[in-house]
Amino acid sequence: MERPNKPAALGPRWVIGNLVEPTLGSDGKPVFTDNGIIVKTAWKDAAGRNIAPQLPAEVGDVPGVVTNARNDYLDAASFPELFNDVLGVNLSAPLTITFNLQADGTYLFDADTAPGYTGGFFPINDQLVGNSNGSRNYHFSFELHTQFVYDVAGSQILEFTGDDDVWVFIDDQLVIDLGGRHSAKSMFVDLNRLGLSHGAMYRLDFFLMERKTSGSHCKFSTNLPMEVTPSSVSISAPYD
Repeated sequence: MERPNKPAALGPRWVIGNLVEPTLGSDGKPVFTDNGIIVKTAWKDAAGRNIAPQLPAEVGDVPGVVTNARNDYLDAASFPELFNDVLGVNLSAPLTITFNLQADGTYLFDADTAPGYTGGFFPINDQLVGNSNGSRNYHFSFELHTQFVYDVAGSQILEFTGDDDVWVFIDDQLVIDLGGRHSAKSMFVDLNRLGLSHGAMYRLDFFLMERKTSGSHCKFSTNLPMEVTPSSVSISAPYD
């Protein structure tokens, strides 16, 4: 999961974009592209908020800067192991997180301040196959699946801040693309730019990878009226 640092000659990066296809695979999981790109500066909307380049363009958007095709995973064969049980490689377990209503009407989960978390998002310390670094388990994946009703007049938004890889899909389309190993980065989505149908139910699929031993953050803010949806996650019997 954790690879050697990139060559210094490649210079600073914001994130690695385009590591996954812009649509979910038939199994409901991200699909590896083998065509990652170094994002030097983020795309921004007219309000200056970081956005995914995969979003439909709008007046006022400012394009980011990219350079040097570079992947951040070993190969396409190993990528499916990140979000699927593989005998002898990983373990899975359910995780419940709580979104708390804020004064501005948004719902927030922030692992830096949430009860039960200490110094960041470390949900499986001392669990499953054990810690990767001392008292903390830095090497894990997390996925969340929910659904919501789109309201064209509801000013519906979501914003994520965290590390490392984070991909969010709405209606199977990529709307947040924070790939690669990086410090906490933020990305914003205004649902009114997605071309959704008022009153229709849509699925939201969230995928996170923590794979560098230098911090773990997960902050998710949204005003979407999220509902429980049947999970596509298959939890296996424990093994190692």
